[in-house]
Amino acid sequence: MKYFSKCFAIGFLLLTGCATTTPPAVFLPIKSSETVPFFRNGVAIGALNSDSTYLLVSLEPTAIAHHEYMRLWFLCKNKSDSPFLLEPLKVVTLRMEGGAVTFDVISPESPTKILAHIKNEEARTMIFQAIGGTLEALSAQPTTIRNAKGEEWTVNDTSAKVAAINKKTLESIKNTAFLYDTFKNSINSGILRRNTIFPQESVNGYIYFPLPQIRNDVHQRIKLYPAKYTYKLSISTQFSTKMVEFTPAEGE
Repeated sequence: MKYFSKCFAIGFLLLTGCATTTPPAVFLPIKSSETVPFFRNGVAIGALNSDSTYLLVSLEPTAIAHHEYMRLWFLCKNKSDSPFLLEPLKVVTLRMEGGAVTFDVISPESPTKILAHIKNEEARTMIFQAIGGTLEALSAQPTTIRNAKGEEWTVNDTSAKVAAINKKTLESIKNTAFLYDTFKNSINSGILRRNTIFPQESVNGYIYFPLPQIRNDVHQRIKLYPAKYTYKLSISTQFSTKMVEFTPAEGE
């Protein structure tokens, strides 16, 4: 009887030891002349706009097969008149700053390696749930439009919202229906791989950056804590290079 009591006590301790009320860190895109950040349902997303491309990005830590990653959700829309080849392994790099060590250039993990552990359909489902639901909830709300004279009015239907986008400026990004429509009409790649993006077409998916592994003097691995760093994402397409900075904040 004592044996079973001990087993129960150990099991209880293990279960309660796994539970936590500490919210995970959220990585906020920093507002800049190129980046408009916004929140919905706890998800932080950055939007970038130019004459040729429209980008949405969101960054979070994750783990796959005992390896830690920073997972980037990346959407790219081609607004130019020419198709271009989007190559995830070449288009983005990540820089980590703020900890004991700075890591200048972290390149994405091979999509093939990630697909050995995650099925593409699972990744697509995660995107639909985490990002699609977020943007859909945002688009369901009325949108306030402000013109150059400072006059404001509210529109509720999607067609009116989309029609209101008449300038290629950062202000256009704030149109919530446009955000969801862009996502809904994009190709959901799951794990993002090479894609030729034709004019007015968009693609989205996950890109994984492996967290660097460092060791001490006795060759023991030192654990890196993602929330102790800020991240600078460099995005290079054939049209331009843009930078988005993410800073950690306490979760809810």
